[in-house]
Amino acid sequence: MKFIIKLGFKNIFRNRRRTVLTISAIFFATMLIVLFKSLISGMFDNMIKNVIMFETGHVKISNRKYIEKEKLMPLEYYVDSAKTYIERFEKIKEVDYLTPRIKTPVILNIGDKNYNALVFGIDPEKERRFNTLHEGIIKGEYLGNDNDKILVGYKFAEEFDLKVGDRITLLGRTVYNSISLESFEIGGIFSYGMTTLDKKAFFVTIDAAQKLTQMDGGVTEIFVMLHNIEDDGIAAKKINEKLPEQYIARSWKKQGNYYNLVRIATSIYNVMYLFFLVLAAFVIINTIMISVYEREREIGALTALGMTRKEVLGLFIVEAGTLSLIGSFLGAAIGAIIAYIFSQFGINTYKLGGGEVASQFNMSDTIYLNPSVGIVIFAFVFGALVTILFAILPALKAAKIDPIKALRSV
Repeated sequence: MKFIIKLGFKNIFRNRRRTVLTISAIFFATMLIVLFKSLISGMFDNMIKNVIMFETGHVKISNRKYIEKEKLMPLEYYVDSAKTYIERFEKIKEVDYLTPRIKTPVILNIGDKNYNALVFGIDPEKERRFNTLHEGIIKGEYLGNDNDKILVGYKFAEEFDLKVGDRITLLGRTVYNSISLESFEIGGIFSYGMTTLDKKAFFVTIDAAQKLTQMDGGVTEIFVMLHNIEDDGIAAKKINEKLPEQYIARSWKKQGNYYNLVRIATSIYNVMYLFFLVLAAFVIINTIMISVYEREREIGALTALGMTRKEVLGLFIVEAGTLSLIGSFLGAAIGAIIAYIFSQFGINTYKLGGGEVASQFNMSDTIYLNPSVGIVIFAFVFGALVTILFAILPALKAAKIDPIKALRSV
């Protein structure tokens, strides 16, 4: 056995070109598996985070009639006496806290342009607990108790040359379908990192939004945030048992097509990932099999000198195992390092031309990779096992070749 191991290592260093080629194939395949899977994981984490922060919460309480015409944002169908429900449902075991929201379309007249936008009325302090908006303030300050202040996106501010302290007037609609005009001072400019929001979203306090819409004490929706997102179904059921008939609490999975979109996108990217795994395996297999078949004469010489088929097989396992461990380790390690770097700095899809598409899928312009120990271990094991397995099969076939025929082969 020692002789087989010694000969295996000698063969590795004897033909450096073949060794480098084989290790390189394993290295690149393994590294790309780590990067691709980390990218997919980061994309879906980002998508779900944005959907929950701006569209659904873990559970959302709405008026049933509002849901029927949700695309039109019918303000007349709102949730009245929101504070009463917030106080009542925060006592449910699965619930962490509730936060009120008003979402309403507005029009701005700036110069000779009419600009359509969306106003979010929020509770600034509760939003801090799950929304990263406050971290994205690049000029001015986050919302406080001043109902005269508004937050605008930096893309909107740049387009109209606006700065902190300037005033803008919003033309909105009330719950009575009348026109409402309110003037606000720009208190802060944010960069959320999502093109749609940075261009079209404004944030004011919930009180200011209630004044704009004349929705006294009411809101268009109440976000319910849980201790554990997996309890969304249970929490929604408990809340519905205590809600008046005209209102309904829905898990984020039951709202619109968001969850279905995530599932469909997950399936698509998993198919792409599977294809990539097959491609990576093919690269490794092709390299290994060529390496083995190139050595038919060598195998013939070994068997002619008295080496058994078992020993020939052992020799190739030693060589393939060593190369696979080196290539897989380097690929997984370098892949993990690169993935970690991009988990800190991200990939700006907007600059690469995919920002608009990313926004349609509720993804931020910059996607941060999400590497994990599990991804790295999987890539390492995949590279090592595929290499060893597909070195054994041609080696077994080659070991059965008549030594005389093998020695005559070119």
